Amino acid sequence: MATQEFNATEECGHLLHLIRDEKSYFKNIIDPAHLSKIVLVKGRLSNARISSQSGAFLLFGENVNLPETGLSTLNVRKLVIRNKERLMQQLSCFGINESTVYPGRATMLVYSSLSH
Repeated sequence: MATQEFNATEECGHLLHLIRDEKSYFKNIIDPAHLSKIVLVKGRLSNARISSQSGAFLLFGENVNLPETGLSTLNVRKLVIRNKERLMQQLSCFGINESTVYPGRATMLVYSSLSH
């Protein structure tokens, strides 16, 4: 479907309404080809949970699959965790634990009481 034709649909109008509710400066043009891709997004640091994760997100468009072998621009490796408890302890040494991935007073209190 051509971009102009797609943007004239009621569904696109609804999508644009939802986007512009968050991003008022968003142009009223959506390329339908973009809705069937994988996009890497680095989140804003205004959300405590997102900023503490220090990472990015993969957004999967409609009918998109990421093969276990990866894509030409993205390598994928499958890891098998044999000792989850040991891995969690090792990650905690680097400051990666439930209180940093899911910050919130309740989580930090639980982690603090368990670590002391």
